[in-house]
Amino acid sequence: MKKERVVDIFQRLSGLESDQVLEYQFIYDSAMQSIQRKLNNACDKDKESSRLEFAAAALAYYQYVLWSVSRSADEIAVGQISVKNSSGQLKAAEKICREALDNIADIYMGEGFVFERV
Repeated sequence: MKKERVVDIFQRLSGLESDQVLEYQFIYDSAMQSIQRKLNNACDKDKESSRLEFAAAALAYYQYVLWSVSRSADEIAVGQISVKNSSGQLKAAEKICREALDNIADIYMGEGFVFERV
């Protein structure tokens, strides 16, 4: 996974200018580490780099939108985290992220769990 590609995709998703993207390095670095940490051992990182880069950028974009919305949200509840905003940007970012993570489900060990009967 190449950081430059992740940054490029993140910039396109966020609509930020090149000089603004550097301010959010902590977000896309964290997203890349999160994706890499949860890859299964059989993953060929070179072969899957495009999918991984998009997933990391989508996760970074979702986290960026959450962070941005929380700074300017119409309403924030702390108990069960709830951020409400009149724009659909958060829903769109969540959908992009979910679809990107679904696209790497065969090589990614997410937080999901399954109830099974023994």
